[in-house]
Amino acid sequence: MNGETQENLVVSIIDDDPSVLRGLERLMKAHGYRARCFTSAREMLASGLPDEDACLLIDVAIPEMDGIQLYAELRRRGCFTPAIFITALDDPTVRKSVNRLGAAGLFRKPVDGDELLDAVKRVKLGVKR
Repeated sequence: MNGETQENLVVSIIDDDPSVLRGLERLMKAHGYRARCFTSAREMLASGLPDEDACLLIDVAIPEMDGIQLYAELRRRGCFTPAIFITALDDPTVRKSVNRLGAAGLFRKPVDGDELLDAVKRVKLGVKR
């Protein structure tokens, strides 16, 4: 992959739950990814477009603008970084919205770390499931 190592790959994590955010950050760092963490859509958008990111891990239920709206806004602004969504809800409407946006995955909380890492690796390699 053009000399890229996992250490060069950034995963942006957007979740308003501090314990989930820390857990996901630790998981990514333990497997060689750099992690950027945000507690809201507004905070993430203020940081600029995530051009360098391998992928985004976005909680569906974040304040002000939900994760689906955040990803739609990023795409509207020209950012097409792949997104993996995380949700506590098993809602067919959420699944449909996530699929319509072309998300790379949707996981229900609590997230299985190995399954999430496999999804991030697939995104990194450009593999569709």
